[in-house]
Amino acid sequence: MFLSCGKDYHGLPESLEGYVYIYGPRQSRERGNGNRLYLVRAPRNRLRERSAYQFFQRTDAAGTSVWTSDSIRAQPIFTDPNGVAPGAVVYAPTLKRFLLTGFHVGPSQLGVFDAPNPWGPWTTIAFVGGPRQHVADIRPRAYGRDCQRNRSQEKCCQQEAFHDQTNNE
Repeated sequence: MFLSCGKDYHGLPESLEGYVYIYGPRQSRERGNGNRLYLVRAPRNRLRERSAYQFFQRTDAAGTSVWTSDSIRAQPIFTDPNGVAPGAVVYAPTLKRFLLTGFHVGPSQLGVFDAPNPWGPWTTIAFVGGPRQHVADIRPRAYGRDCQRNRSQEKCCQQEAFHDQTNNE
């Protein structure tokens, strides 16, 4: 999943400009997605060149990010013992924070986290989706032809885009 930060990747802090940031789990046939997310970046103008990609390795004593071209040396930027199914990462310029959402196995299904940098450190905002908790998500039917026909497209997309998973609607 790509870091979302505005049209044409503008709006990132100046120290991060010039790169596109991508998050993802390390795939494994035995374990599936696992419980870790990794971060890779590439210059905006070199996305088609594998040799241009850098993997987050660590932060140094000064808190500066250290990157490597060796994927084996990559270190996870986020770990959840209940598993990680990528959701989204966005930069909120007003807050000057990165927001991460991710799904995992219960008791709560959705985690919401924030950090000062795209690599963390992540703090927990909320876990939702347990018994009697509301989890909002976007339904595919909320868009296009599948939108309920008795409402206008705009009204339907506003009202039907969210539903309560506790009722399995």
